[in-house]
Amino acid sequence: MLEHGLIEADYVGRAGLHAFRHSLPTVLIVEEKVDPKTAQGILRHTDAGLTMNIYTHAQDPAKKGSSGTV
Repeated sequence: MLEHGLIEADYVGRAGLHAFRHSLPTVLIVEEKVDPKTAQGILRHTDAGLTMNIYTHAQDPAKKGSSGTV
């Protein structure tokens, strides 16, 4: 896997739109510092809480380890 969740050309595992739905909000909000309300509009979510609580994932290695997310 490459930076920002992009997939290498020779990747043979499973990757679909669902992975993109979670990686894009994370990149926008956590890495690019886009306002959550703006990201909500871009992603066409009903509210910013949905964007922040479900689709955005921790990028800090310490938080990843403590929350059990990958």
